[in-house]
Amino acid sequence: MNNIENEPQSGEKKSGGFTWQLAVSILVSLVFLHLAVRGVDFDQVWIAIQTIDPLAAGLAILVSILTLLAKAARWQAIYAPRLKLTLHRSFSILMIGLWANAFLPLRVGEILRAFLLGETERESKTFALGTIFLEKLADLVTLALALVILFTQLLIPKWVWESWISTFVVIVGALIGVVLLVVYNQPILKLLNIILAKVMPRWRDRILAISKEGMNSLQLLKQPWQVVAVTMWSLLIWFLSAYNFLLIFRAFNLALSFWVALFIVIVLQLGVAIPSSPGKIGVFHYLVIVGLGIFGVSKDVSLTVGVVSHLMIYVPIAILGLFYLWHENLAWRTIRQAASRLEWGNTK
Repeated sequence: MNNIENEPQSGEKKSGGFTWQLAVSILVSLVFLHLAVRGVDFDQVWIAIQTIDPLAAGLAILVSILTLLAKAARWQAIYAPRLKLTLHRSFSILMIGLWANAFLPLRVGEILRAFLLGETERESKTFALGTIFLEKLADLVTLALALVILFTQLLIPKWVWESWISTFVVIVGALIGVVLLVVYNQPILKLLNIILAKVMPRWRDRILAISKEGMNSLQLLKQPWQVVAVTMWSLLIWFLSAYNFLLIFRAFNLALSFWVALFIVIVLQLGVAIPSSPGKIGVFHYLVIVGLGIFGVSKDVSLTVGVVSHLMIYVPIAILGLFYLWHENLAWRTIRQAASRLEWGNTK
């Protein structure tokens, strides 16, 4: 096990803000949970649960775990030119981060992953955050591709497409911005140096060091084979995520296509931005109900699908995340430290 030293004086002053954020997120979840269960016939829910095909449900759990392994392999591929992470090491840190995102407020998992990698591998935390950003960028690009494909495969209400147009525009804008940072990183750093020298001379060196290290992580995009590897892993991750829901549909004997499963995955991905209690309770279920309702699935059955799929996705994360938290010998105080402040000084 890897021991990470605690520093009791750091981060504790922010506990009030942390608690306030948790209270708000729980309130949001309760609102969505009320919307999800309102008008549901729980007798029908129980009947739907009793009809679940155990084989399809078991395969869905297996696919859910394979999806997590694919995410770890993608992060390993992103880091390959800089650090030779083993798949197990990538998986263990990833599971802790996903656990934190799922069960702690403020989605601190990405910061915790950078913190852990920096402490245990003597790696730059800023660079680590940059690789995690590349993960998110890969997911956004795959999301944009999925939106284009779904446009040709499904008849979806106009209000859904209109709400997704802005998402597509933001993704394209983010991609253009990243390309500019990769191609013109040196001129951008020089311009930043000039601005900081006039505006924030005291913090210039530190901000420049952080910016340079962050941009260095984006330079990984200049390696064609790595881009291909990350793209293939991203496509596999999204395929497995959609196939997981397809298996859940089969478990409930719902005659819905793979494209509907992909649609639900997109709805849930976009819904991640909604603040909610640990585990996305309420929000997750309501989004599944709304998504399946578009295709004529009753609210009773949709809620049951939401409950079962939620358990299949979050229970493995809970179990594996807690196991690796124990394996890394991480105390709650250390997690709070990572959540409240990242030691940006380590940019070596």
